[in-house]
Amino acid sequence: GYNRQDCLVYLLNREQHTVGQETPSARPNICLFSPDILPLHCRLRRVPAPRRHANTTNKGEDLAESQRSCVAVEPMLNATVLVNFSRCERTTTLRHGDLLSFGAHYIFLYKDPTGSKPLPAQTLARLRTLGQLYDTGVEEGEDGAQTCKMCGSLLKDRAAQVSSVPAIRRGFKPHLVKPRIVGIASSGPPSLPGGEAAGRGGGSQKRRLQLEFDQAHEDQLLNRIMSLIEPGGDDHKLTPAYLLCLCIQHSASTFPPGSFGKLLLKIVRRVQTIAWEKTKELAQKQAQHQDPASLSLLSISDLIPDLQTVFFWMSNSIEILYFIQQRAPAYTHSIETLQGSKESLLSATITANDEAMTILEEVIMYTFQQCVYYITKALYVVLPGLLDCNPFPLDSSEPCWKGGVGFPEPVRRVLQ
Repeated sequence: GYNRQDCLVYLLNREQHTVGQETPSARPNICLFSPDILPLHCRLRRVPAPRRHANTTNKGEDLAESQRSCVAVEPMLNATVLVNFSRCERTTTLRHGDLLSFGAHYIFLYKDPTGSKPLPAQTLARLRTLGQLYDTGVEEGEDGAQTCKMCGSLLKDRAAQVSSVPAIRRGFKPHLVKPRIVGIASSGPPSLPGGEAAGRGGGSQKRRLQLEFDQAHEDQLLNRIMSLIEPGGDDHKLTPAYLLCLCIQHSASTFPPGSFGKLLLKIVRRVQTIAWEKTKELAQKQAQHQDPASLSLLSISDLIPDLQTVFFWMSNSIEILYFIQQRAPAYTHSIETLQGSKESLLSATITANDEAMTILEEVIMYTFQQCVYYITKALYVVLPGLLDCNPFPLDSSEPCWKGGVGFPEPVRRVLQ
């Protein structure tokens, strides 16, 4: 799209819709804001659908066939209209899954929900191509600065990336920015859904996320991230690590030199504190299973909720550690190359980086040991009974694991 005034979904619920740019004397049904859109760019008309059968003997089928309709696009003179990236110069009937382009900034996906059909394979392939080219969709703003065509924000260090795109793809790019969708609603009203729906239809929209914040709100943001995801929920389990890495990245590129080292220590110490607290809670809960009588009641299913939390922070610690190992040297080098950079600042940053990695390594090792310990403890109760009997008897007698008590359900399913 051209700016944030553009809509994501347009319902084609009339016999005819006009597409164009609003003027003092005219307002089209579908208003687009790009300067290369004409006041009357094209028309979208509902037309009778082609008959699928030459002869019909059933009157009901013949009536239903006569009521079917589809949408045709009628471009105006000198208007840039593409259907599936091919120039459209005459009235063209649209099919479910066609990509309809207006000018250099608009791409819509035409959908017909009346048949409830999935998107064609060719459409999915085109949407994947759009997603792959999203990261290279830039244009020149004021003072030669590059801006994103999707949101208008300034882009940093993108010149090398854009220049590395093959010429054929750069030439194709002006028509591959901000895909939107066109669709048809039931028995008449068509619709134009936008970018998100295209992603659900199979196109993968790739936008590089950024997390920007003021340094004064650093602690508040960290508290929010640490409590954002429930380990036992359905959300992506590595979300905290991803957001924390974005915080580190923003601090290193925006705040005064050396700030990211302090933020790094603040993050890993919070992760360490949470991991210690969760393993301590797990130890307190399992302390009641020390005697043989209660030990027999211990099962893996009882451990899962607590182990999920421990595994959750172990996996996030691994991701953060990997990020530090890969990116921190570059951040440190940027401090080293600054003019007038003090040696004490560089030394403090390197020390903070090393300490952060040490803390994360301790968290990973300790949480892993705790998980292994409690899983082994639960299996210790189950395995003797399983190993003392033959789970695969030669005669027709019932296997011991069927009547045994304490066998985990996953073990039973494997033996079945």
